[in-house]
Amino acid sequence: MSEEVVLRYERGRAIYNVQIADKRWRQAKLETILRMTEGGKTFEDEKFPDELEATLERLRDAEPENEITRELRDARDAIRAELGLPPVPPEDCS
Repeated sequence: MSEEVVLRYERGRAIYNVQIADKRWRQAKLETILRMTEGGKTFEDEKFPDELEATLERLRDAEPENEITRELRDARDAIRAELGLPPVPPEDCS
């Protein structure tokens, strides 16, 4: 695999993490905690991971495509192409 393709992916992933993923993670944790304790409900530790995953999925699904997400997708697809694999369908992307 070419170094250029790997570096492109690493740059895209780093930018995505800083610009989108870290903010989404913080937002998801806050929303999950608020939803799990609304109306005076007792916070249940054992349910938090599943609730958090559902919130992250909802936020990801609502996220519009933009230059950062397109570059990351294209970089990932370039790696897959070098490995002889097809692109990941858009509905399976995270």
